[in-house]
Amino acid sequence: MFQLQPLPVLPVGGDPAPGFVQRTHANPRFSFDSAAGRYLVLGFAGSGGDPAVQRAMRAITARRDLFDDEHASFFAVTQDPQDEAQGRLADRLPGCRIFWDFDHRIARRYRLIERHAQGADPRALPRFWLVIDPTMRVIENIPFAQDGSDVIRLLDLVAGLPPPGGFAGIPLQAP
Repeated sequence: MFQLQPLPVLPVGGDPAPGFVQRTHANPRFSFDSAAGRYLVLGFAGSGGDPAVQRAMRAITARRDLFDDEHASFFAVTQDPQDEAQGRLADRLPGCRIFWDFDHRIARRYRLIERHAQGADPRALPRFWLVIDPTMRVIENIPFAQDGSDVIRLLDLVAGLPPPGGFAGIPLQAP
């Protein structure tokens, strides 16, 4: 089996979150930058065929109080075409959407794979949660954990964030 080695530098706290345009169920050209202004979570799942990913998705989509498109929005990123074909992952609006990253555009932007690794096994990609502030800067990168503690940590972090307009500690005005 092909084992993909992660690139040495994944986004960490304080880094700008790279923008991209990718397909979702409702929008063939969803611009991730258009979601700025609230907290964002990118869930790099690899494949929804993994039972751990399914458990995590159930826990996240159950938190409608957090992921409501006002306080925060959640975006799962999958590279497995079977997730769409078999309906393993689906949007749960408001608040939860799926990016179909079958061409690895997002994976390359976030340094999960190199440009020439197009046919990579989605299950071999690094899996993590990226929490992003309303100005598109990374707050935290939380790696998947076998025991599911990563989901608890993610939900606790998002629940503890202040309202998006006051995330900097003072009210912010549009430029």
